[in-house]
Amino acid sequence: MTFKAIPTKYKDIEFRSRLEAKWACVFDEIGWAWDYEPIDLDGYIPDFILKFPHGNMLCEVKPATTKHELLEATTKIEHSGWNSHALIVGSLLHYTAWPEPMIGVVTAINEYFDDHWGWDWAVSHGCTECHKTSIHHINASWRCRVCGAYDGDAYLGGNNLLPEAWNTATNIIKYRHGKR
Repeated sequence: MTFKAIPTKYKDIEFRSRLEAKWACVFDEIGWAWDYEPIDLDGYIPDFILKFPHGNMLCEVKPATTKHELLEATTKIEHSGWNSHALIVGSLLHYTAWPEPMIGVVTAINEYFDDHWGWDWAVSHGCTECHKTSIHHINASWRCRVCGAYDGDAYLGGNNLLPEAWNTATNIIKYRHGKR
């Protein structure tokens, strides 16, 4: 199915779609620094670079509603020359058997073994060290992206603002489509 993007202005930036503007607002609500379309990679311009103190993360936004649809976007990232962590988010948060919502799919690199874990669910969580919302690969890279805390999985369970930020961003962006 093809969706028609609705250009939307947020923070004086003209986003190509309302969904991209909504994710920018979500990132602001949870305190993640970001740049919109900041770099040109090989045949690809990523929607966002999320700027974390412990390493930048590429972020692509797709009008996807399933994990399968999100995973379809991995090929262009993998062939772009980007060789670090990457996140693909869609048009909704996913709730599974995991107690926290899935923000999308993420690839992770185990910095201790230089091992690539592949693409899988990105689980949102609150960090008990810095009390910020972070994400981790469901099977690996359970380090807080914001402060770098790592103690096995013991830091999970703090203040996860993602569900509230999603709802707030929905309301903020809802009527900002077009040239308004």
